[in-house]
Amino acid sequence: MMRILATAVIFSLLIGGTALPASAQIECGASMSNKANVTPNAKCLVEKASLTNAPAGTNAAKAAASNPLTSVTRSQAFVANYRKATTKGSPTLILLHGSGGNETSLMDLAAKVAPGSALLGIRGRVVQDGINRWYKRVTPTTFDQDDIRSEANAFAKFMTTAQKDYGIDLNNAIYLGYSNGANLLAALSFLHPDLVQRAALLRPMMVLKTLPDVNLAKDSILAVAGKNDATYGSFAPGLADALRGKGAEVVGKTVELGHLLGDADVSAVKTWLTSLQEENELPVATASAAAE
Repeated sequence: MMRILATAVIFSLLIGGTALPASAQIECGASMSNKANVTPNAKCLVEKASLTNAPAGTNAAKAAASNPLTSVTRSQAFVANYRKATTKGSPTLILLHGSGGNETSLMDLAAKVAPGSALLGIRGRVVQDGINRWYKRVTPTTFDQDDIRSEANAFAKFMTTAQKDYGIDLNNAIYLGYSNGANLLAALSFLHPDLVQRAALLRPMMVLKTLPDVNLAKDSILAVAGKNDATYGSFAPGLADALRGKGAEVVGKTVELGHLLGDADVSAVKTWLTSLQEENELPVATASAAAE
């Protein structure tokens, strides 16, 4: 009976679009594996669904709202995975995973979004209760402000080195982040405005409580929320408004999905990239790099 229930819950979470590999989809609790291409167990999905959909005032709802994670370790360096472009003139996509993901989690999605482009996947340095993250969280929707700034600074320093190590032209780069990774990118937009100027943010929310006085008039941002994302979906418009308030050009889109990623996200990002090319903000890829 429990197996049937678990299957039903997983199916209900995935409907609304063709789902991408689990390593690129799921943000769960401490039971999620950190290994690439490993599907989280059904218990993890069932537990998350029951908590985030629990009626207000119940013990389950309180647990979802106040679920602090306590065990934190931090790597000295970022782990990265770089895949060279196979198409001349294509942009480099810089990928930031969601909670529990790693440097390869968004590779499949990125390859669909921009075939032939160079891909740089990066792993967050923080491990909180066994889960890879970009900064420490306090509850599912509140975060350690000092840690956000500290990790944003560390990431900006890493990118200074990475662009030399991998030969990346940051003026011809697109950042793509999912959930926790999207949130760090949004924070970087405010804290290091010269670093992130084009970014696709999938299932984002505002994580900074105070914003610096910056001009984001050069920024082009795509923010994609999930219509059925019960926990985080309602936060995306506030982030979009904050970015616009600093001068950024923001395209906001809602897809018929929950917090998981699917084909609708691929379509949304591809459409946005095409619009950037039409506005001459990105070059148009012309030939196979292997043919040179």
